[in-house]
Amino acid sequence: MAIVSSITALNQANVETDLITNNLSIIFVSILLAFALAFGLGSTDVIKRLLFS
Repeated sequence: MAIVSSITALNQANVETDLITNNLSIIFVSILLAFALAFGLGSTDVIKRLLFS
């Protein structure tokens, strides 16, 4: 929440925040993709047992 507030404050002060916003978006998306990949690979055994039962 503090990051969003500080970026909004900088944006209101007419400071270019495009680079910061783009970098934070890339970091957030990469974390979500890593979580999705880990969740998908971790649940393959559970899905196999559900399909074959």
